[in-house]
Amino acid sequence: MTDTILTNALMVLAQEVVHGTVTATEGRIARVDQGGTAVAGAIASAATC
Repeated sequence: MTDTILTNALMVLAQEVVHGTVTATEGRIARVDQGGTAVAGAIASAATC
């Protein structure tokens, strides 16, 4: 199982807009966290998710 991690993403949520990290597992969003990550292999996003 391979995770795709997008960090420094501008996420538009139902109640707020936050900078954070999105982790996708097997093509599905598995986690949404506020703040960045230092995980090796994380992709620095410059887009809005």
